[in-house]
Amino acid sequence: DTSIMDAAYWHRNLRQTVEFETATSALADQGFGLFVEVSPHPVLTFAIQDVAAVGTLRRDDGGWARFLTSAGEAF
Repeated sequence: DTSIMDAAYWHRNLRQTVEFETATSALADQGFGLFVEVSPHPVLTFAIQDVAAVGTLRRDDGGWARFLTSAGEAF
């Protein structure tokens, strides 16, 4: 349901504090153990090194091949 994704939603999303640790801890408590960071350069994986975290791209090394390499590193 994307009906709540109006202008106010995006404003809150950009302006409010992201509770990254709270969210990833809750997911880990539910049994999720692998998190894939899809970004131009991994910046969040450092914060959750106690669980399996994989960054998908690197500066100056992006694209599909890098993404698949990172996916392979997860296993």
